[in-house]
Amino acid sequence: KQSFTGMGEGVIILCLNPTTGSIVLVWDGRKHVDISFYILDNQQETEPFINALLDHVDNKLKVALRDDMPRGTGRVINFASDIRSAEELKEFYNSLGDLVQKD
Repeated sequence: KQSFTGMGEGVIILCLNPTTGSIVLVWDGRKHVDISFYILDNQQETEPFINALLDHVDNKLKVALRDDMPRGTGRVINFASDIRSAEELKEFYNSLGDLVQKD
């Protein structure tokens, strides 16, 4: 876990789970929140997740734009075999620590 200060307003929250998927929440520090999530199980419904999130924040947020994207873009399709294993992901994210300057 790392925290950085003096980078501006707002917040970015990132949660990575190699068995479930990932979610990125970006708040601009004012009125705008973006939530992007990727679910490994293609059959899993997203509506319960969205409703649970809205209930958790007492419906103070509303869905202004929702884009459901298929896996991949253009002519690219991400097969399960293309997705890195938990160990490969761990190695990858550990390697990112080398990019962060430490004071």
